[in-house]
Amino acid sequence: MILVSNPSKEDVPEPELHVLPASYISFADGELVKSYINSSISSPLSSPPTAKITFQGTVLGLPYAPQVAVFSSRGPNSASPGILKPDILGPGVLVLAAWPTSKDGNNKTKSTFNVISGTSMSCPHLAGIAALLKSSHPDCDQHFVEADLFATGSGQVNPNKANDPGLVYDLQPDDYISYLCGLGYNGYKCEILGLQGVDVKVTPCEIGFTEVNQKVRFSVMFRRRGKYSRPSDQGYLRWVSSDHNVTSPIAVKFAIEGHQIIGKD
Repeated sequence: MILVSNPSKEDVPEPELHVLPASYISFADGELVKSYINSSISSPLSSPPTAKITFQGTVLGLPYAPQVAVFSSRGPNSASPGILKPDILGPGVLVLAAWPTSKDGNNKTKSTFNVISGTSMSCPHLAGIAALLKSSHPDCDQHFVEADLFATGSGQVNPNKANDPGLVYDLQPDDYISYLCGLGYNGYKCEILGLQGVDVKVTPCEIGFTEVNQKVRFSVMFRRRGKYSRPSDQGYLRWVSSDHNVTSPIAVKFAIEGHQIIGKD
């Protein structure tokens, strides 16, 4: 089989594996092949069109290598085009790998390897490089400081507890209005709390439920207490029942002197 690339991919064919002898060629080369076939068929004096596939071994030192695969994602960052993406390029096309079965699913094959492509092949190569660099520079990127909320967030994921959380914050768009006002957006009815320290008051301090999916409201007020010595403070809001502990991290960030102080929770 001769497989011709899509016209939009120009001269960069995608690497693909097939269960029968096949050659994947560019669209331009495919036009030449079709022209040869048509000319051979149209002339009664011409020999039937023929072709053969030969393997000439691994070719090294190609001037246009390495290339970026046609299926590789391109930057920049779609959400923020000012951020350069990707971060790094890794080998991921036709990488030799262990392979227990043949391409057509034959479990009795003697083949023990294949070549596959994609990020699943690129990731282990880059991870191995990272491990090699870490072995040479074990202190690289290690700060040896306590992991605070800006490092851990709500903590390590726990699927069993997430499946039965006990309490869910049913946030709605209006719940973010005060936060947006604190960021300087106008056009909202705002209530900004000045923070000094910080005292935290939860009202009410006890909530109860009598049925599934019942909703209750509570408020959390932050009050600055004296002068602050660091740019932020951290803590937790924890609702405790006989069978659940629902914990939410709280981080309060202080603005510099001379500016309004805004709390973010």
